[in-house]
Amino acid sequence: TEPKVLTTNFSADGIRKMIKEHLDRFPNRCNTVDNAPGCWDPIIVLKPHKTSKYKNMVDILDEMRINGVPKYALAEMTPTDSTLLVDNNLK
Repeated sequence: TEPKVLTTNFSADGIRKMIKEHLDRFPNRCNTVDNAPGCWDPIIVLKPHKTSKYKNMVDILDEMRINGVPKYALAEMTPTDSTLLVDNNLK
C-alpha cells in the first residue's frame, strides 16, 4: 500500500485532531489497567527531518502526551522517507 502524505500544523484542529482521528480508528485499543486478549495499541513513529526545529520536536512530544498516545517511537528518516517528501513537494 502506498503511504498517504498529509500536512498539518500544531493547532488543536491540526496535529491534535489528526492524532485523535488516527487513534479512534483502533476501537480495540488496550488500556493500562486491563490488557484484554485481542487488544492492542498502535505505535506512532516520529521521524524529524534534519531541518526540524527543536521546538517542533518538543511540541509533537507534548501532543503525544495530550492525546494520551500509549506508544510512540523516535526514528531517523530513511532515504525512502526523504524521497516521499520530495515526491509530494514537501521538501
